Amino acid sequence: MPNERSLDARPCVPFSCLPHLLEHQAQRIPDSPAILAPGRAPLIYSRLYQHVEKLGRALRGMGIGRRDRIVVVLPNGPELAVTILTVSASAVCAPLNPAFGIEELVHIRHNVAAQDCAAEPRQHLHIGLRA
Repeated sequence: MPNERSLDARPCVPFSCLPHLLEHQAQRIPDSPAILAPGRAPLIYSRLYQHVEKLGRALRGMGIGRRDRIVVVLPNGPELAVTILTVSASAVCAPLNPAFGIEELVHIRHNVAAQDCAAEPRQHLHIGLRA
C-alpha cells in the first residue's frame, strides 16, 4: 500500500514568488544556465538574479511597486526573456509586440495604465510615459 507522500507527487517548493525562485536557483546552482539563445553565451542563474535585484531596486527607487504596470516593447530574444522576468519580479509586466505602430502602442499603454516602459533605445519609442 503506497504511503501518503507517494500519492502526492508534487515537489516541495521552497519559494512563493518569482524573486524567491530565482534567488533559490542562484544559490543552489549559480553557474548553471538560466537562459540560452543561439549564438550567445548562456546567462547563468547568478547573473540573472543580479539583473532581477538591480532592476527591482531601480523600479522601487522610481516609486514603482508590485501593483504598477510596466510596458515591455522588445523583439524576441534573450533580452526580452530577461526583461520580462526582471519586471515581473517587481511589478506587473505588460509585454507588447514591437511591430505595433506608435498609435497602437500609445492606445494600449493607456488601456493598461502603464507607469513606465522598457524598450530598445534604438527604437526611439516615446509613448507618453514618465513625461
